[in-house]
This record gives sequence, C-alpha cells and structure tokens, in this order.
Amino acid sequence: MTLSSMSIDEAIALACREVPEEWRFSGIVRFEVSNHARVRSDAGRVFQQRLDRSGRPTVVIRRQNGKSTTVYVHRLAAFAFVPNPQGKPEVNHKNGIKTDNRVENLEWVTRSENQRHAVATGLHVSPRGEKNAKARLTVDLVQKIRSMSRSGYSVVRIGRAMGVPPTTIHSVISGKTWRHVPLDAAVLLAAGKAVP
Repeated sequence: MTLSSMSIDEAIALACREVPEEWRFSGIVRFEVSNHARVRSDAGRVFQQRLDRSGRPTVVIRRQNGKSTTVYVHRLAAFAFVPNPQGKPEVNHKNGIKTDNRVENLEWVTRSENQRHAVATGLHVSPRGEKNAKARLTVDLVQKIRSMSRSGYSVVRIGRAMGVPPTTIHSVISGKTWRHVPLDAAVLLAAGKAVP
C-alpha cells in the first residue's frame, strides 16, 4: 500500500508506529496521555475516544470529585508534550486534520492565529451572499440593483429604494461584493472592465 492510497487514519497510524509511544502526565490528576494521543488512567486503562459534533476526538474522564468531564484529546496532548512559553490559549492542528492529534502536528496559537490558519488552509470559508447572517440583500435584490443601474438610475436613488447605503450599491454594481452572482457584459463595460 502506498502513502497516497492510504486513508488519513491509516497514514496517521503508520506515522505513530514509526515513533515509540511515550506517556506523560496530562495535567489532569490520575490521567496520562501519549505522544500518539491516547489517554489512559493511572491504572493503565486506555480510554475510548469519541468525536464531538465538530469532528474532534474527546474522552470522558471521571475526576476525583466523582464528576464526569469531556476533554479534547488534542489539548491533553499539547499540555503534556508541546511547550507553550508564551502562554498561548489555543491548540492548532498544523495539517488541518482535527483527528490527527500526534504531538508533532500540534502547536499553541492565539485565537487570531488559529482563525488565520483556518482561512489559509480552507478549513473555514466565510458564508457568501444570503448565507451570511449579516447580509442585507438577496440574490434577487442584487440582480434588481444591477438592472436598475443599467436602466440609468443613480447609486443614491437605488440605495434609497433598497434601503442600503450608496457605497453598498456601488460595490454590488462593480462586482466588488456579491461576486458569486454573475455580472452581465453591460455592467462590466460600464465599470471599465474587460468582458470575458
């Protein structure tokens, strides 16, 4: 089996076999975590991991006070193995795979660093158009705005009619916003852009 034909889980398992497993105190009393991101009790029982709703592996542990707590495996592994001299609050998966909790794939980051990484790797895509919770326009309104512009209405007049600022209207007409709604040739020519 070649590396390219393996599933992600198989590739992670192969990488783990090549590195000897080391266990360390996890930061939670009575529990250890390994550099392969397995969690066990001080009695040696390895916990079963489950994925939460966002796809991150978790384990349920019982604390000394008797209460159960769900903890993220990647955070346990980072606490035990990844130095955090700057006291950064979040743990990032370098390769973007949430189930790959090997120590070499984890790093401490700030919230903004984590968000930038998610956008840069395509893990987070901002919702466009009507799917964006802050959207004040719909596809139909965007097409109507562009139609009114072609008919000669000013951005101020269109803005008043639609209840949005003229700058928003200009951005829609020029294609700066709502890019996923196709511009027709007349709008491109009016904006001084080349027609494809």
